[in-house]
Amino acid sequence: MTDALIMAGGRSERMRTSGGPLHKALVPVLGVPMIERNLCALLSEGFHRIVVAISASEQAVAEYVEGRGRALANARQAELEILWERQPLGTIGAAREAIGGADTLLVVNVDNMTSLGLREFVAFHRQSGAALSVAAHRESFRVPFGELKLGDSRVRQYVEKPARRLWISSGTYVLGREACLSVPAGRRMDAPQLVSALLEAGKQVAAFRHAAAWIDVNQASSIGRAEQLIADHYQEFEWWRQPFDCQVGGLVLQSPGGILVEHRDGTAPEYPYLWHLPGERLEALDRTPVDALVRSMRGRVRASALDFLTSCDDLDTFSRKLVRHHIYHAELGEAWRGLDLDRNLQWRPLEAIPELVPQSRVLSRAMAALTRHRCADVLAFSR
Repeated sequence: MTDALIMAGGRSERMRTSGGPLHKALVPVLGVPMIERNLCALLSEGFHRIVVAISASEQAVAEYVEGRGRALANARQAELEILWERQPLGTIGAAREAIGGADTLLVVNVDNMTSLGLREFVAFHRQSGAALSVAAHRESFRVPFGELKLGDSRVRQYVEKPARRLWISSGTYVLGREACLSVPAGRRMDAPQLVSALLEAGKQVAAFRHAAAWIDVNQASSIGRAEQLIADHYQEFEWWRQPFDCQVGGLVLQSPGGILVEHRDGTAPEYPYLWHLPGERLEALDRTPVDALVRSMRGRVRASALDFLTSCDDLDTFSRKLVRHHIYHAELGEAWRGLDLDRNLQWRPLEAIPELVPQSRVLSRAMAALTRHRCADVLAFSR
């Protein structure tokens, strides 16, 4: 049995210095907090016991885990536990306590976004016979100076600012039980220290080489690059590795009156009591999500007016259904301001959408995708 550990015990000093008061675990990337992206990646791959290591001073992170995090885990019949760090335990120091009764432990860092196949990584570790396995990928680095290649006292070649591709740790590990028990109890240990200690003890450490998309998001300047990476690889990042229960076309309707949003009442089969994105479930005769959206709007919006924003799987914690949402955008004219709407639909100014609480993760994802879409249009126009 393999359990999973999300390392979120740091104080997030670089993120807070560069981006505001939130712990990095709670910083949204394309509308979803990083801790939730990691949690859903683990649930998507079928992990049934997940531990989150949290500093005892980070109550907001604990509240997320006990609230939204536990609801997501319960919807997949998984256990979610908090491991309190009374003192900093480093990048892998929580592994000893987190292992529980499992024979292997997968460790991920909360500020790493990757499309790495986690079950594939665990299977590799089991087959390797190693005490510990490290996920590894290549990164290019440019040397900031001219490199001299020497032969004795002579210059053989002068290369100006050469680029080097190196194997880098992806910050994701699989530890056998023996490796976990090699971590000193209650003391700080970072991953390089554990690797060195195992090698010195004559144990094998394996490298799982991969080419999956990956980025480290430990400061505010990295968020935009992370969002671009996810948008470019949305199927790998946003779609679960389990079958969805249904598909929905979601529509971001924008007019001079703002954004059209839906407040779902208690009778809604999915997402009750939440502010949500208007949409339509795909039926058997719908060839594409656009067909469903055009049908739902009764011809008021043409297919040619719809621009694709994103697609994502979302686990509805009420119905426990995994719903695949295909989200489109349409910008409409002044006539829409006075259109008769269903009582659950309202126009709200774009800047007021974040204030709508509680709101579904689908709505926050759609607004983040719309913001990226608008920024891309501005950049294209400025060129």
